Amino acid sequence: MSDQFTEKRKRQFLDKALEGDHVHVHVFPSEKGVVLPEQLKVDPTVTLKLSRRFQGGLALKELEIVTALRFHDGYFNCHIPYAAIWGCTTESGEMQLWADNQEKIKSLMNQMVGQAAKEKDIKTEEESPSEKDPKKKTQKQKSKRTASHLKRIK
Repeated sequence: MSDQFTEKRKRQFLDKALEGDHVHVHVFPSEKGVVLPEQLKVDPTVTLKLSRRFQGGLALKELEIVTALRFHDGYFNCHIPYAAIWGCTTESGEMQLWADNQEKIKSLMNQMVGQAAKEKDIKTEEESPSEKDPKKKTQKQKSKRTASHLKRIK
């Protein structure tokens, strides 16, 4: 598929999706032509909520989306080329991924899985030995009696 054909399909999908309240657009912020606040460019992917109902306005141009989105510092004029969009999620939860970014999506998912595994290892190392091995409970934990919330009647 040519880039123009894919960009046209993305624009058509977004145009239809924006007939509703909003759409979440999943973007690679480091792609050429993306203009976003600097704090968003540090992540490998960013999700932006777009709507024609927002005060900043929204234009689906031939090669990019131009919109003013509100962030902590106020409004920022964003430019999002269709080539940087790897997926969209509509307000009803329908998700659309595009094949032109398939390799980048795979790489991103692998990074996320690797990061999650590292975080899990770090948390496991921080646990005390009694949390890792249930047999090594402290005396206080052993003596704790579990009482029923029901009163015994004879």
